[in-house]
Amino acid sequence: MSFSLTIERCASAPALAYAIEIVAGRAVVSAVCGPAVEVDDLGLFAGAWAGPFELGSIEHAATSIGTAIRFTATGIVAVAGTASASQLYFCRIGPRLVVSNSLAFALAKAQDQLVTSYPFYPQDLCTFVFGSHRYQQAVPTQRGQLSIFYGAMSISEDLYLKPAAVPEPPRFSDFESYRTYLETETKAIFANAADPRRSVRYLPLAALSAGYDSPAAAVIARDAGCTDGVTFGQPVDRAESDEDSGAAIAATLGLKIKEYRTFAYREREDMPELEFIASSFGAGQVYLTATGAALTGRLVVSGYGGDRIWERNFAKKARPHFPIYIGGYSQNEFYLRAPALDFSVPLIGARRFDDVGAISRSVAMAPWSIGGHYDRPIARRIVEEAGVSRGTFATRKRRVTPDYDNLSRRAVNLDRFFSPASRVAFDAWFATNRPIKRSQALRHRLLSDSVGRILWSNKTSRALGRFGIEWPPLPTRLLRLKVPVRKNAFVFNWAVSEMIRRYQEVLARNGADLGAQDRTRNSAHPRTDTI
Repeated sequence: MSFSLTIERCASAPALAYAIEIVAGRAVVSAVCGPAVEVDDLGLFAGAWAGPFELGSIEHAATSIGTAIRFTATGIVAVAGTASASQLYFCRIGPRLVVSNSLAFALAKAQDQLVTSYPFYPQDLCTFVFGSHRYQQAVPTQRGQLSIFYGAMSISEDLYLKPAAVPEPPRFSDFESYRTYLETETKAIFANAADPRRSVRYLPLAALSAGYDSPAAAVIARDAGCTDGVTFGQPVDRAESDEDSGAAIAATLGLKIKEYRTFAYREREDMPELEFIASSFGAGQVYLTATGAALTGRLVVSGYGGDRIWERNFAKKARPHFPIYIGGYSQNEFYLRAPALDFSVPLIGARRFDDVGAISRSVAMAPWSIGGHYDRPIARRIVEEAGVSRGTFATRKRRVTPDYDNLSRRAVNLDRFFSPASRVAFDAWFATNRPIKRSQALRHRLLSDSVGRILWSNKTSRALGRFGIEWPPLPTRLLRLKVPVRKNAFVFNWAVSEMIRRYQEVLARNGADLGAQDRTRNSAHPRTDTI
C-alpha cells in the first residue's frame, strides 16, 4: 500500500512536536505538527543526522538525533535518534495508532489518559536502564496502552510494529580512530542542523560541567566548530556552591560561556517543572528553565551517556543492550517547545561497545587511567590533550539533576524540588483525585519491606551473578518492590494530565482555526502534502 500524508501545521503547538494517526487499512495518514517540524516528500522529521539535509535520509545514518517519520516502499519507519535522548510514543486504540515524539501529545491525539490511580509509571518508565531486551515497552492507559520505543520501528499497513535496522558505525582499532570518528560525525551533524534549507537552523551550544563527560563532549564540539557554551554550577548536594561550574574549562577551550543558577526555577510561579516531569520518570533537567529563550534554535551538545560508555569497564563482562541509560529524557518537552535539539557525543559509535571498552582498557590509555570508581580514560585524554590540566576537572562525582521520584530513596521531600506554585497545584490535584488505594498501598508496602529488601540487596545480586543470572530477572515487576507506594509516586500522573490538557487545548484551537478557514489549503496553515 502506498501512503499519503496530510499535515496540519499548528502554530500554537510546541515547535518540534508532532503526532501522526494511522488507521489500519487506510492509505491516508494524518499529522498535526508544530511550525519547526521539517516536511519533505518522504515524511517529516524533528531532528538532524550525519548526512546531507537535502536527501532527508535520517533512517540511513549511523548517527542521528531527534525523531522522524519516514515513508518507504515497505511501509512507515519511525526513527528515534542514535545520539540523543529521544523516544517514540505509540498509542493504540482499536484500529487507530497514534505516533508522537511527545508522551502527552500521543495521549491527547488518541483521546486517552493515564490511569490516575496507577502508582508505578515512574518505575515502569525507568526499566529502560536494563536495556532494550528487558525494559517494559508498554504502560497502561485508560483506553488502551502506550508503548515507548528507542531506535527505529517499522510500521506495516496492518499496524504491526517491528524493529527496523539501524546502520552500524565503523570499527575502532585505537583511540585515534575513535576520536576522529567522534569529530567527523559531530561536524556532519552540525552541518545538517544548520543547513540553510531548514525552516529553523540550529547552531551548536556546549553544555559544560566540571566533570568528565560534558568537558570531553565540549572539546569535540569546539573542534567541530562550536564557539558557545552554557553551564550550571550548583550541584544538588551543595546547592549554594558553584563547584560544578564549567566556566574555567570553557575559558581554556576558548568557548564563550553563559552561567545560570541551577535552582532558579524554584522562584518561578508558572510551574516550570511540569513539562520536565511529564517527559520521563524524573525531572532531572528542570534546571534548563533558567536559560529562558537562550536555547531557542540551538543544538545542545552534552555528555549524556559518558558515565557508562566512557567508564573504564564498559562492556567488560557483558554485552550492553540499547538504549544505554543516559538520562536526559526529562528535557524532551522543553526542547520541543524551544525549539532545540539534543546531541550526546558519547553515544556516537557506542554500538561498537567492544571496541570502545577495549580502547578504555588498552595499554595506550594507561596514562589517563587513575583507578577507582570514577575513572574514564577516554574522556580524560580528550580533555587533557585539549589543554585542561589534571586536577581542575573530574575530581569527584557531582550531580545537578534533582529527581522528583528517586527510586533509591524511601521518601522524597517535594519541598526541596518543587516551586511553590507547583507544590500547591499538585497537592490540589492529589486531594481531588485521591489516587492512593489504601489496600493496594498496604499490600505493596508489606512486599517491598520484606521481599523487596531481600531481592534488591547487593548480596542477592552478587550471589546470583556467580551463576551467570542476569539481575534483576524480572525488572518490570521487581523494580516496583524497591519502594512503597507513596504520594510523590503520583507526581508523574499529575504532570502528564496537565500536559495532556494543554495539548488538547492546542488541538481544539487548531480545529477551530481550520473550521473558520473552511480548511483552506495553503502553504502555511494548514499544510497538506501527499506522499
